[in-house]
Amino acid sequence: MCQGYVIRFRLTSFWDVPISGNCEDMKRIAMWMGSATNEESWAKIISANAALLLVRCGRWREDSTWVHGQQTSLSEKMPVARWRRLDDMCFGFFSAFRILRRTLKWAEGEPIALLIVEGPRGLLAVGLKRWGKVRTLVSLQSDYLPPVGKWRVRLHRRANMALNRFIVRQADEVWRLSPRIPTGEGHSHNYILPIYINDNGVPMAERREIMYFGVPSEDHALDVLFQVARRHDIPLHIVGDSPYLASIKMDAPPQTTFHGHIEPCRLSEIARHCFCAYAIYRNAGPQSYSYYGCPSKYFHCLANNLPLLTTNTAFFSGEIERNGIGRVVAPDPQPIEQAVLEMRDQGRNFYDAINRFRKNWNHSVERFLAERIAVLLP
Repeated sequence: MCQGYVIRFRLTSFWDVPISGNCEDMKRIAMWMGSATNEESWAKIISANAALLLVRCGRWREDSTWVHGQQTSLSEKMPVARWRRLDDMCFGFFSAFRILRRTLKWAEGEPIALLIVEGPRGLLAVGLKRWGKVRTLVSLQSDYLPPVGKWRVRLHRRANMALNRFIVRQADEVWRLSPRIPTGEGHSHNYILPIYINDNGVPMAERREIMYFGVPSEDHALDVLFQVARRHDIPLHIVGDSPYLASIKMDAPPQTTFHGHIEPCRLSEIARHCFCAYAIYRNAGPQSYSYYGCPSKYFHCLANNLPLLTTNTAFFSGEIERNGIGRVVAPDPQPIEQAVLEMRDQGRNFYDAINRFRKNWNHSVERFLAERIAVLLP
């Protein structure tokens, strides 16, 4: 169920969520995560035989508790926009201390059998492990930021890289979302973790529109999309916003709807009218961070039975053509236009292929997590 942001005036109220579920005699697992990799599905699978606390922190903070694969409590979402820039500059340490407090309160003095932590916040997790509060630590590496750009950006990214490397050395296991992420590849127990793809039940119907979902930038070739849509009278849905988008809005064809920022759970309302998701990247090489990780937009779109029109950017791009769940093209106007016209007339083929792929893919996710948890929590 889609929940909007709820602004509270007591800063401590987020941590006053009651702890639900009977955790006696159960192993405890905590997950300190971001908010872009379908963390709730992982939590449901991992908590099959355990009590679990999931804390998600991105544009907002939210925590939930899980027992035997069922969610037993869920906090309201709190926006963190007022201090997120400072938190990002400090590698998430401000939010990490608040997450630490929530975790210790949930653990009620008991040791945490397994802590799965994403990114540099794992530095506090290393401290918990040395303090004896955590028995087993897994470092999740969801992305890699190449040290390119202005000197301040390069310096921050190199510091981020050094922190992650330190955390990885202290971790018992490393889970990477893509084999292209270099951090942790030398660890003796490193594994590639696939992202679970939801099924939002979007039905097959007449689809004559295109959706774009993301943070618009010149790299995403929206100018080409506008040209193709205008030439062939295709309605567009633009989900997301940025100063760059504001500068090119005047070039959009008349049948364009600008939705601004919306939560991913609302994408199904738009996707049911669209025959493809536009996910082009002009920069498809190792200078782009999208080259290393897995663009979350891929999985949001596939969850809504929406085939992808993209470039050979991420490692996952190879799955798209191989499984018939979209098209992978060069970031040039002619192949993009040709693919758009072909995809418009093959909706049923893509729809069936996505449903087959998602079923097989999710089985691999469940199998991976079951195998790893059996080893980490004997």
